[in-house]
Amino acid sequence: MRKGWLINLALLIVIGLLVTVVVYTLEEDKPKETPPLSELKATDVKTIRIQKANQAEIVLKKDKQGFWQMITPFELPANSFHIDNLLRILSEQHYKALEIDTKKLEQLKLAPPLVSVKFDDFEVKFGDSVPMAQGQRYVFFNKKVHIILDRLYYNTLSHDALRLLFLSPLGNNPKISEIKTPKYHIALKDKKWTVVSGLSSDISADELSALIDNWKNASAYRIEPYTEVDTKHALSLPEIEFKFADNKPALHLKILSTTPDLVLARPDKGVQYTLPISQVEKLLR
Repeated sequence: MRKGWLINLALLIVIGLLVTVVVYTLEEDKPKETPPLSELKATDVKTIRIQKANQAEIVLKKDKQGFWQMITPFELPANSFHIDNLLRILSEQHYKALEIDTKKLEQLKLAPPLVSVKFDDFEVKFGDSVPMAQGQRYVFFNKKVHIILDRLYYNTLSHDALRLLFLSPLGNNPKISEIKTPKYHIALKDKKWTVVSGLSSDISADELSALIDNWKNASAYRIEPYTEVDTKHALSLPEIEFKFADNKPALHLKILSTTPDLVLARPDKGVQYTLPISQVEKLLR
């Protein structure tokens, strides 16, 4: 009996050693995880600069509330969805370094680059797409050429500055205190919305709150450069005025059209917003 017990113990020891060797071998063979493209954390970035060939530089800055603002070429709130897409490149792990002589950068459209993006002091330069490799692009950072997935370039960087603007004409989290349109005038008095003119005096508080929410949530499906009109015509265009509780300057929107879509313009910023026609009833009437 004792002999059999010793044999079983020996077998268990051998099996344990074999399992240890196999596990160690698998760990050694496991591909090492590529580190993030940059040690810079997305949450720490304060400024983003985008430079495209023959175009004005795009400058984005994070404000004290954590919202991104475009400083140039338009001075307007930025679209957080696209900014987050830009920032994801910092944690990107699907890239590969190439041993390419830097003298060949021009051939890869990296000198000068098609687009360069600078996150604070960390810069990534985007060049040509990789031949015979769909969905990949040459980039240059840390003094080396790399291949990276192309989704960032096509989703965000291949578009103009308007793509990066916030889709709401009122910006991020507007604290509206007064709205004056050609059809109605309402104002916040003693923390209660009051009809000044144009609406029935028996309109409910819930209906007024819904109207305010409609404005706060209004979202354009397209932003374009403002179409200039002659001065006489511009003066005759109906206008909407907004005032805000946080001492922000008053905002004026020109109504360019209500059919086939609702088009609201900010001549002072050089842009116009196109909203679905369904918004006319929700916002203006």
